[in-house]
Amino acid sequence: MGRMIPDEIVQQVRSASDVVDVIQSYVPLKRAGASWKALSPFQKEKTPSFHVSPARQTWHCFSSNRGGDVFKFVMLYENVDFPTAVRKLADRAGIPVPDDGPDDGGASRNLRKALLEVHNLVAGWWARLLHTSKKAEPAREYLRSRAMGKELAREWGLGYAPDEWEATLEYVRQRGYRDEVLRESGLFSEKEAEGGRRARIYDRFRGRLMFPICDDSGQVIAFSGRTLDPNLKGAKYVNSGASPLFRKSEVFFGLHKTKRTILDTRRAVLCEGQIDLIRMWEHGIRNAVAPQGTAFTEVHGKMLKRLADEVIICFDADRAGQKASEKSVEILLESDLSIRIARMPPGEDPDSLLRKHGKEAMEKVLADAPDFVDHLLDVVTAENDTSTPRGLTTATHHMAGILRRVKNPTMREAVGHRIANRLRQTYATLMREVEKAQGPKPRFAEMAGTSGQHQQGPPPRPRGEWVPGGAGHGHGAGQGGQGGGFSSATSSGGGAVTVAGADTDARPGPGFGPGAGAADLQSGGADVGEVPAGHVTKAPPFVCSAIVRDMLSLLLPRPELVPVIHRGLLPEWLAGLEGAHLLEEVLSAHSDDALDDIATFLSGLPDSEQNFLSELLVSPAPLPDDLKPEDYEAYAQKLLLRMEERFHLTRRQILQEEIKRANLPADELMARMKELAAITSKMQNSKHFGA
Repeated sequence: MGRMIPDEIVQQVRSASDVVDVIQSYVPLKRAGASWKALSPFQKEKTPSFHVSPARQTWHCFSSNRGGDVFKFVMLYENVDFPTAVRKLADRAGIPVPDDGPDDGGASRNLRKALLEVHNLVAGWWARLLHTSKKAEPAREYLRSRAMGKELAREWGLGYAPDEWEATLEYVRQRGYRDEVLRESGLFSEKEAEGGRRARIYDRFRGRLMFPICDDSGQVIAFSGRTLDPNLKGAKYVNSGASPLFRKSEVFFGLHKTKRTILDTRRAVLCEGQIDLIRMWEHGIRNAVAPQGTAFTEVHGKMLKRLADEVIICFDADRAGQKASEKSVEILLESDLSIRIARMPPGEDPDSLLRKHGKEAMEKVLADAPDFVDHLLDVVTAENDTSTPRGLTTATHHMAGILRRVKNPTMREAVGHRIANRLRQTYATLMREVEKAQGPKPRFAEMAGTSGQHQQGPPPRPRGEWVPGGAGHGHGAGQGGQGGGFSSATSSGGGAVTVAGADTDARPGPGFGPGAGAADLQSGGADVGEVPAGHVTKAPPFVCSAIVRDMLSLLLPRPELVPVIHRGLLPEWLAGLEGAHLLEEVLSAHSDDALDDIATFLSGLPDSEQNFLSELLVSPAPLPDDLKPEDYEAYAQKLLLRMEERFHLTRRQILQEEIKRANLPADELMARMKELAAITSKMQNSKHFGA
């Protein structure tokens, strides 16, 4: 249970926070006799009515009829509660405040303080290197190619991480920070050591343009690094690892600068990346935020709900951008926000549009953005011929899935009537589809309680086939025949595979793959729960196609590939692929940081899927012998092409059979013949298909 902030600390923070100094950091004040004044930060006005009294340490805004002390100002301006306001001012004054968690003698507070110092130190060093180091010339050249000047780079604290394995590590070590702190920072990676020695750490970011990620008070808590090597086959962007300061599913890039404008306008513009947001800022559009990579989550939706009433989604005009827009709509609807979707000109993104055509063009795109219903209806009717029964059924089912996310009853009815009218359906028919539409699966954290505990509801399923004293599989298995294991049969051959002593309620390491969590899943003799001796419960085998298995084997230990796969994978490619839904679960969990805790993730899956993933962790599908780490992204692209090729082959066969039957109306027959010709042409002209 969290602890209240002691009164003596509140008073200490109050004494250290001069009301004029604090407010002046938010609002430009002018002296007026013994007091200070400014235009109201809470209401538009032409004549200053906001007054600050240094003698009383109070302020009053006559236009909005608000007033109070320094805490009240921060609460109103930042839109936070009292404890958060105290903590913000305490951080500003350098006063330690007890954490909300259990008392650990101040260790957590000291670690957080040290991590903030490390991030601030590194941010400053990388920023200096960007502007002064000869080795940073590729970064400066990249910025010039994107028309980003020195002042803009300085305003956003951009930097350059040296292209060396331990340059940043040694820089921080030399300033007195121990490896125990650095391991927790998310700025360094670990290389497994042999012979029981502790893993060696090295720089996570090398040869990249660095974007600091700040909390909403402006403190650097993480980084995002963009590659500068066009031939690099790894991820284009890499974020800091999860740390006590940072979880990518809970942070927006740029919010520390744009929060005030979002609060004032009650409108937020959601864009895809850091450069889009920085370009908007440069051109005076200062109410934008950007999630980290693909990770737009329910937490982000709730954050925006506290700040805004309306969100304009402004993603790229390509297919991947539209797919991401729809996913964001589904999440934002859960937060009961008004949503519009900006329609970028083909081939443009906010950065390119602003550079070519300026602020007016971007503002017009935002002003003309239709609401999500009209936009999604336009997309679904463009992709499906609703004059045919099949096309109408597909479009209706798709929109029913969207409508199911609308929580407000009045809004749901209004949106439902609009959808029904556009699709020429009755409202009753549409609502029957809504009832049939499968809702989203519960989040993994909601499906599983803490270790050894389960939420109310049906009892947890058995974890698979329990083999008392069973022989293990893997280097940590069944020591001396002790302990036990899960037995899982798969469709990919090889019969039964036993994972020794797998404890899916244990707390494995932070990774999710053979190099981290798998080691915990292999620990011999681990307790799997209260299963009576000799009791056997069988989980049905999980059936999975080879290509999905290969993709999962590649992805599980390599979360940096998630953006590559997310952007390249189209939903229709998964149709009919056995096990495809599990790939979607893992992609979603990686994006939302749900895989930080393997036990929680696994406990939300059916038994057969738990066993299958446990097997892949211990014994993944083999990668090509000549595959190097720098080739992983290219291999992921190859797997995506295999999925696309399979989809087109299957679709071509279906169309050929439908055309042969020759019992279709002329217009439907013509539509199928056109689609068949397009697929055949694409496969003949693509150098990838059949390779």
